[in-house]
Amino acid sequence: MKGKEKKYAYIEARKVLNTCINIGYDIYAKNPFASFGFIGMPTVDGKEIEKLKETKRYKVYEKLAKFHFKPENFEHRRNKEKSLYLLLNKKKIQQNGKTYDEIKKMFLKIYDIDDMYANLLVADGE
Repeated sequence: MKGKEKKYAYIEARKVLNTCINIGYDIYAKNPFASFGFIGMPTVDGKEIEKLKETKRYKVYEKLAKFHFKPENFEHRRNKEKSLYLLLNKKKIQQNGKTYDEIKKMFLKIYDIDDMYANLLVADGE
C-alpha cells in the first residue's frame, strides 16, 4: 500500500471504529446492563497470516475499549493468547451473579475462535 492509499485506509478504518464505538454507546444507553466483547482477528497479507496472540487489531481495540468504557462501569477481561477482550457490565454481574467464567463460556460458545482462525488459511494462487 502506498502513501495516499495508507492515508485513506486509515481514515476509513477510523470511521468504522468510531461507528462501532457509537453503536456501543447507543446500546449501553438503551440497555444499561449490556456487556460487550470483541476478537482482534489476525491480518492476512498475501500468504502471510498474523499470529493470533495479541494481533494488531486487538491492540488497537484494547486501547479504544480502555478509553471509552470506564472501569467504574465495566470489568475489562482479556485473553491475549486468543486476542479476545470482554467488557463485562458490573451492574449486570451484581444483578444476576454471573461469573466471568460463565460469560466467557457463553462468548466462546458463540464464537469458535480456533475455527475462525483455521478458516483464514489462504488458498494457493490467491
